[in-house]
Amino acid sequence: MQHQIIVHLQNEPDTLHWLLVSKGERHTVYGGTFEQFEQYLQTEGVTQGNCTLVLPAEKVVNCTVDLPPGQARYIAKALPFALEDKLIQDPSYYHLVPIGKPKSGQLQVLAVDEAWMSGQVERLNSLGLNLIAAFVDAQIISDPEQLVVASFHNRLLIAGENQVVTTEVDWAEITLAKILDEDQDVATQLVVAAGDQSVNILKAQIDSHLNQPCEVVTVEGELLNLLVDRMGTNRAKLTNVLTGPFATQKESSKLTKFIGPALVAGSLGLAVFIGSSLVDARRDQVLADAYLQANETLCKDIFGPQKKCRENLLKREVTNVLNSNSGAVDSGDASLLDSLMDLAELINDDLELHSVKYTGSKKEILAVVHAADFSQLETLKSGLEAKGYQAELSASQDKGRTRGNFKLVKGAAS
Repeated sequence: MQHQIIVHLQNEPDTLHWLLVSKGERHTVYGGTFEQFEQYLQTEGVTQGNCTLVLPAEKVVNCTVDLPPGQARYIAKALPFALEDKLIQDPSYYHLVPIGKPKSGQLQVLAVDEAWMSGQVERLNSLGLNLIAAFVDAQIISDPEQLVVASFHNRLLIAGENQVVTTEVDWAEITLAKILDEDQDVATQLVVAAGDQSVNILKAQIDSHLNQPCEVVTVEGELLNLLVDRMGTNRAKLTNVLTGPFATQKESSKLTKFIGPALVAGSLGLAVFIGSSLVDARRDQVLADAYLQANETLCKDIFGPQKKCRENLLKREVTNVLNSNSGAVDSGDASLLDSLMDLAELINDDLELHSVKYTGSKKEILAVVHAADFSQLETLKSGLEAKGYQAELSASQDKGRTRGNFKLVKGAAS
């Protein structure tokens, strides 16, 4: 029997709430440690199943970045550079997920510590659970028509259309005053667990800053019950965090009617594969250098020549490419990176790729290839032309080898 498990991670270490759905029926929401969760699955006889992960807002940074006009197609490449001044750590340490498309030159982005996220995914996978989607709790309960204030276990989660605030209930009055005084006409919904003794105090604190009373919604049990309900009704606006290295390998199954289908975020740009196809260290280094140069060129093309592109960020991305099992990288400049890939595919053991340079202004690849004789270089030129390149070749003798100088431009000659 195929089970559905919804796991809501808490901000406290090794703490989570979970809900099992089997045969279309929800079980009781439980909470505890990861070890207790594992024991629960064993008791229920759950050895495999589809899992939807809910992340606490405290673990996710929601940023708004400015993108230069006309650079929407470079989003995937631009994000790390645009977020340099908005994140505590280097952007390369984060898993970045755009929310929708840019509006008026601005884009909202979710940033999650990639190492932390990887750890959570590995723990759940180790139990035989197939992760099909991951959402942020604040985004699930948010409503574009009103401000939502949820109070559970001394945690206050405030979600508006463009803001998320989390704090302890003890700080509710100060936090609510700061938010609500800016818009006293905003429709507000207070969500609390049934039987919560603080509901009257919280409602009074909210109403004191509003021109109209807030609506009170009580939830039986944990916040997870409400999250599951709203995952179904709000699914069209949810952003699935399982993208890039966390994307599922096969088409995700649909969740039950209680949740709604999982959303798979569309990829931004094209994916090129570098690393596993390269057969020697020399070629790795040459293409890595070219990729590094391409990234820096692209960074300055997007943000202007005055932009200081951090070298460690550029180098870390190249290292990730060459060390990755899949080698998948979102490319903003498809013509350049596709050319690097095409060249790598055609360089066999009889050829030595000596150097690669990129001229950004002309969009040309200049490559130097060594071969045993001219016929091998001609074969390479024919292969590149078959892939749609204008390929110019000049050759000379160099220490007993034939040196071929290639100039490549994507697109057939007119």
